Amino acid sequence: MSAKKQYFDEPIVRIGIEDARFPRICPICGMTADHPARIWASPKERENPRYNQTAKARILSKGAKTLLVYVCEDHYQSDDGLGNSRLVCTLGNGIMISLLVFAILIAGSDLWSGRPINNVFYLVVLSFLLVVGLSVFTFNPGPLASSIKVIGFDIGFQNMWLQFKRSDYRERFVEENAMRAELVSWIAKL
Repeated sequence: MSAKKQYFDEPIVRIGIEDARFPRICPICGMTADHPARIWASPKERENPRYNQTAKARILSKGAKTLLVYVCEDHYQSDDGLGNSRLVCTLGNGIMISLLVFAILIAGSDLWSGRPINNVFYLVVLSFLLVVGLSVFTFNPGPLASSIKVIGFDIGFQNMWLQFKRSDYRERFVEENAMRAELVSWIAKL
């Protein structure tokens, strides 16, 4: 396995996972921030834990990391019910895909027999497009996740790389974490 270098136009920040302290300004607009919000990050393992017990133990021991970021009152959003919305969208997509497959088969049968396509087919296609559109909206990252991106973790899961949308927020973050953070312009991906 050879490492590939990934270069960034603007520098990203390398910091220890346990060391990251975010400034009390909003990363979205730059205003004074008082409300704590969370960004969830977890390592992406290449091994399948179902077949590799050491990888399973490593994933369980590392777990996920929640980063505490402060946002202003205008950008504070509670994530209550977001998991439920995503679950409903996932189930809705599965049901609608099944209905769409059957509707396509019935429409093909109608065309083969020389009959006009039933109007229910168009209703199912429209419903499918509506559910997919809602899913795209539900699974889109919010403004906070767009302003601070977790690029990845090092091999030992000791450090993480963060990319900030606003350069002034990045400078403030590095200033407040002066002894623990460093700016990098490339990383090696395995």
